[in-house]
Amino acid sequence: MTKQKQTVFILLFIFILLLTSTSIKAIGVSPPSFSEQDYDALKTYDYTLSVHNNEGHPHYAKLGVEGDLIKSFTCDECDSENRFFLETDEWKHIHVHVKFKPYDELSSFGQTTFKFRVAEIPDPRFVQGMFAITTTVLVRAHINVPIPGLYVDAISVSSANINKGFNNTLTIKLKNKGVLDANGVTTKAIVTDINGNKVLEKNYPPKDVLVGETVTIQDDNLETDKLESGLYHVNVYATYDPDKKPSHAETKFFIGGADILLTNYTQELVRGKINKVDFNFQSIYPLPVNRVQASFPLEGENMPLPSLNFGPFGATKTNIYIDVPKNQTLGDLNTTMTIDYIFDGQEETRTTPLHFEVVKPKPVAKAETKTTKSMKIYITSMIIFVVLIILLLLFLLLKDKKKKTKETTKSDSEEIRKPKKPQAKQQKENQKKETKDKKNDSKNNSQENEFDWTK
Repeated sequence: MTKQKQTVFILLFIFILLLTSTSIKAIGVSPPSFSEQDYDALKTYDYTLSVHNNEGHPHYAKLGVEGDLIKSFTCDECDSENRFFLETDEWKHIHVHVKFKPYDELSSFGQTTFKFRVAEIPDPRFVQGMFAITTTVLVRAHINVPIPGLYVDAISVSSANINKGFNNTLTIKLKNKGVLDANGVTTKAIVTDINGNKVLEKNYPPKDVLVGETVTIQDDNLETDKLESGLYHVNVYATYDPDKKPSHAETKFFIGGADILLTNYTQELVRGKINKVDFNFQSIYPLPVNRVQASFPLEGENMPLPSLNFGPFGATKTNIYIDVPKNQTLGDLNTTMTIDYIFDGQEETRTTPLHFEVVKPKPVAKAETKTTKSMKIYITSMIIFVVLIILLLLFLLLKDKKKKTKETTKSDSEEIRKPKKPQAKQQKENQKKETKDKKNDSKNNSQENEFDWTK
């Protein structure tokens, strides 16, 4: 084995060791809990992170705070390089203090995101192998930065569940998230039923909303007394600038009645497959309802659902599995669901149409392996290493082959350059040599005859 080949095999051996000798670490970080906060360049914001060491040994971790908003940060538990120490299986509370840049240096407005970064620092004493794949955890936080110009946000709307024949209440909150005062902000509420039909619209007097201020509109007499039992949606629109799109908020409420509603279900069925079909139900009764039975026929077979139980105005979800044969006709598949329940000792039955669509199976996509960023870097590095080994092997083989070809060519050239005697001259020399050999043989024979005679 040549020296070059020995080198290649040694490198391959080292590569195998690298593959089988890696150290992968892990930490966990719980995000900070805090209420919605507004931007203030003069204020210091305090956050608390909970960091967990999942390793079997102690090690250091490093903290960072990233984002266009960030001016500076400090950490009570960190050293001058923002590092902190974690004991084995320790939960540590990290107290971070953040300051944001001045408003005129910002490029992001509205609800703006920044990140806390916690990265492990490998301890050489516990690293197995030549590579240490460490974990970096990012935790997002948000801050409300005033939007340039005029902007009023409808931040919330709430209502109550009521019984049939009563009026409802509505609470609307508007907040000025811009840098200019908003005068004469108009607000309206639109109520729609479960099918999206408008059943009520109400306009409210204009309001002035100053910068950073939150204004509440309280309506204790929303005229819902003539509406039927069921589920209703409320959409609120606040107009603060005729040239801009109104801000929007929404909610829902129930008007109580002896009814159970099917609010949503899986409509697509795949042919030649056992399909999981989900059903969402909503009770609009102000008291608990138990042992509700629902079923529907499908292609001559009854499909019963599990028994359902509801709290006051409660919602529940259930599912069944439907085996759709391979020869099932594609397209619409319609049926009717029957819902049986008991209210105040009386049996009630409700029917609701179901519309399914039978479709072809979708091509199966290859599942992607989820890897961390560090693992991807490691895999990429190994691929590059393999490619370099292959290229080195090819280079050495080609170099060895070229050397042998050169030596063969040189030998052939020397053989060609060696002088050859002319053929006639060679024959003459051969004849002279034969004559000389004959004379020597004759002389030797004469000497032998003399000896014999004398004797």
